[in-house]
This record gives sequence, C-alpha cells and structure tokens, in this order.
Amino acid sequence: MKTNIILLLFISGIHLACANGNSSDTSGSETDNEQNDADSDGDSDTDSDSDSDGDSDSGGDSDGDSDTDADSDTDGDTDTDGDSDSDGDADADTQTDSASENANDTDDGTDSASNSDSAEETDNDTEPVVAENPVISVLNEDNADPEIMYYDGMYYIYPTTCPTRDWLSTYFKVYSSFDMVTWEDRGIILDSKNISWGNRTKAWAPTIQEKDGVFYFYFCLNHNIGVATSASPTGPFVDALGHPLVEGHIDPDVFIDDDGQAYLYYGQTTPRVRKLAADMISFEGSEVLLPTDNFREGVYVFKRDDRYYMMGSENDARDETYQVTYSIGTGPMGPFVKQPGLFLSKNGNMVGTGHNSVIQIPGTDNWFTAYHRHFIPGGGGQYREVCIQNMTFNEDGAIASAIPGETFVAP
Repeated sequence: MKTNIILLLFISGIHLACANGNSSDTSGSETDNEQNDADSDGDSDTDSDSDSDGDSDSGGDSDGDSDTDADSDTDGDTDTDGDSDSDGDADADTQTDSASENANDTDDGTDSASNSDSAEETDNDTEPVVAENPVISVLNEDNADPEIMYYDGMYYIYPTTCPTRDWLSTYFKVYSSFDMVTWEDRGIILDSKNISWGNRTKAWAPTIQEKDGVFYFYFCLNHNIGVATSASPTGPFVDALGHPLVEGHIDPDVFIDDDGQAYLYYGQTTPRVRKLAADMISFEGSEVLLPTDNFREGVYVFKRDDRYYMMGSENDARDETYQVTYSIGTGPMGPFVKQPGLFLSKNGNMVGTGHNSVIQIPGTDNWFTAYHRHFIPGGGGQYREVCIQNMTFNEDGAIASAIPGETFVAP
C-alpha cells in the first residue's frame, strides 16, 4: 500500500512537470506569434526567428522594407527564448553591411556637398589672368599711337603701322581680342591708295567711334584729318568726304558725351575741340582752344562720374622722356586744369611711353590704357610696340600713376 502511494505520487509529479513544460512552450509560441505579427505590420523585429508566413527573416519586413535593426541578435548567438538562431551569423553580417552602407551614404552625401561647395568656391575665386606686354609687337615694324575700343564682346586696337620705320606709313590695320590677352591681326582696313586727297603718306594716329550701327574712323594723312565709315569695326572703311575734315592738324580723338553730343579733339602744341554734327562728318560751332602747359600731342578725352579727363603726351616721340600727363575739367569743352604728377613715364628699359588711349569695361569701374613704348631691344621713335596697363583712381578722382610693366591684369 505504501509502495503504491509513493509510486502514484511519482507518476503525478511527472505529469505535473510535463504540464508545466507545455504551458511554457505555449507561452513562448504566443510571444513569437506576437513578434511575427509585429513583422507583418511593418514594425521592427526583436529577434531573428521565422516570420508569421514561415519564411526566413533576412532583415526585411513582409512589405520588403528594411528593419531598423536588421533582425539580428546583438551577439549572434542563442535567442532570448533559448532557441538556437539558425541565421544569427547572416543577420549579424546583414547588420554590419547595412551600417556600412549607411555610413557610406552619409560619407557620399558629405563628400558630394563638400565637392559642390569646393567647385563653387573655385568658380567664385577665379585667379586673375596676367597678360604679357607688349600686346602688339612686330619685328622691324613700327606700331604706335594705339586707339583701343570695346564693342560687342571684343576688344580692338587701331595703331599707326609703318613697316618702313620712317613715319611714311600708307595704310591702317586693326587687331582684335576676346580677352585682351591674345591679339589677332585682322589686316588692312583703310589704304591711302583708295583716298583721293593728300600725298597718301603719313597715315597716323587714328580714332574710332560707333554710332547707330556705323563706325566712324578719323585718321591723319599728310598732316590733315579725314573720316571714313564702315558697317564693321574691322572694315573695310571708305573715305566719307573726298577731302579732309580738318586741315593742317593731326592726332584726332572722338568722344560722345552722355547726352549723345559728339566732339572731335585734335592738334599739336595746343589741343583743340569742335562739336560734331549729328552726321559725325561735319561740325557745329567754332573751334575752341584748350591751352595746356607742355602739351605736345596725342590728346585723349574721357569721362568718369562727373569729371572730364583730358590726357596728352609731352616731349618728342623720339625721346626716352616721352610721357603722359592729364587735366580735369567740368565740361567736354573745358576749361581743363592740369593735374600734378605723371600718368605714364619711362620705367627702366621701357621708355618713350606715350600717345595713349583709354577704355572702360562696360558696367564696371575697371579701366585700362593702351600706349606705345620704344621697341625692346633697339627701338626708338620710329620703331615702337603697343602695351596695356591697368588704370586706377583715387577717392578724390585723381588718376593713380600707371607704371609701365611687362605684365598687366586682364579683365
């Protein structure tokens, strides 16, 4: 009897233990099912067990999106429910790869932004272009008295050109550049053989102005001033009058004021000015003298703000001390007051620096002057080359001296 009771209690204990075990498994299964339900609604997994659809969980929800933790255990070993993680290694690898991809994405985005910023900075901080002097220099040819003009995105220089180096030049040429650094010889634009008046030599010191689509080219020929016209800045130009516009004078310069009135300046020893008529080939009113101390030739007038600047060369063109000074006036017909100091003068082996013209880059306060110097080496007053220098102004409107040099900063 006692033995039977003991045996019965032993068997009952076994059944109770089994019942408890089955209850634990059921609870674990329910927990897994809840987690699998979480997978099916798109939430993050808390382990790497099978999804509710029975497929292996490889780090993706049932909707195909990546889980935030890649469904791997933190240690890649057994799950918290005591089951062995059959894909724990794969999940760990997936998490590592995912983290690496996220890091790479972040790095790529940062690098891309950095590269973009760097490119923008490079564009905004473009290095200035340093150009070399002379810009026009031809061996055994005299190039002097340059007139510089900007028109429709191009720069033009119209010099005195004399291959015989004796001032007995007979034609005019033009050079063009899109950047003021490299200049192209565009050939002869006006030949004295096509002009009916004068002895057809001493073709010197031209000036040019565009108005209403026509280019007016004023030039010297045998100590007289003529005018020719063209529809293009590179010609060909045709004599507009068949006779001189001004007799007995040289070195013309044309200037149009803000109100559209045009003026022609010219002369040696004493600069002079006359109003041009609307047709640009005849005059209105009388000649006005503009006396200036030590003026020799090469008058040039331009306007900045409300000031009128009149430049001129001093001394003989054959002298090393050929140089440029300037005066300031309140109107295009003066009076002008000469300013102290020199604008252009010799610098080392750069001598005979004079007969200049001036250009302003449209829409800016960026100014340049074109001038000639004696050819280097072995040049003189009948053997010259063309150079450019930057121009700057002081706060009071005075022009800072432009030091002749072997380089300048292009626009």
